[in-house]
Amino acid sequence: MERQTCSICGEIWDREIAELGHNYEAVVTAPTCTEQGYTTYTCTRCGDSYVGDVVPATGHNFVDGVCTVCGAADPDYVPVDPNGPKASVAEAVAKAGEDVEISVTLENAPEIKSMAISDVTFDLEALELLGGEWNVDNSVLSSWDGGTGKGVVTLKSAEDLNGNVVFTLTFHVSDAADEGFYSISLKVSAKDKNNAAINVATVTGGVTVRNYIVGDVNGDETITDEDAIYLLFYTFFPEDYPIEQPCDFNGDGEVTDEDAIYLLFYTFFPEEYPIG
Repeated sequence: MERQTCSICGEIWDREIAELGHNYEAVVTAPTCTEQGYTTYTCTRCGDSYVGDVVPATGHNFVDGVCTVCGAADPDYVPVDPNGPKASVAEAVAKAGEDVEISVTLENAPEIKSMAISDVTFDLEALELLGGEWNVDNSVLSSWDGGTGKGVVTLKSAEDLNGNVVFTLTFHVSDAADEGFYSISLKVSAKDKNNAAINVATVTGGVTVRNYIVGDVNGDETITDEDAIYLLFYTFFPEDYPIEQPCDFNGDGEVTDEDAIYLLFYTFFPEEYPIG
């Protein structure tokens, strides 16, 4: 209400004024590894405020015992003894929108009677864990619980599993994932033939997201001699044969016919002629 007075006769009356309403401004507090995020809305006119849009904490991203985001120490981290039991998480390359398999290989361990996988840690925005599967032949019982992200297996008898892929995780790479490396770690628990616990360290692996297949120069989703031919054409006619990836495959600092030859060798002998 607004009280007004006539300047001529002095009559006084009240005039109703419509409410302005709140004008809220938002301040976003991002989530951390351990604290949830939220948005604080505050009215610029009256100071009224409230909190909304709560998002969960992101969780730690432990790599080799340290969170890559906040620097916190992993309480379950076991330093890797080069001669001690360890589980190595593989590294793989995938494109945004693809599914990718990540294997877990056991090394330097005594004979194993039972084993468990837990605490699978990865970037939740870039990767989605689709499932897990044991790759142990001599098993009596084995299971993967997708709801908790835990897996267990027990064998008929203790067995030497060194050098074997014992478990495979399947991830989906988000369509919106940026190019880069996304680490994956997990915890492996194991027991020997006497049911005694084995201290197994974990070597972190992960997924490198690239929006191209290394070596697929002509973009047909495969790597064949046709890519080597395309690359050779590029060295003469770059405007007619464009490339969308680094092609210095032999690492000499330039792209020439030698790289086309190297790529051709790769199609026959990939282990001796790696292309990254």
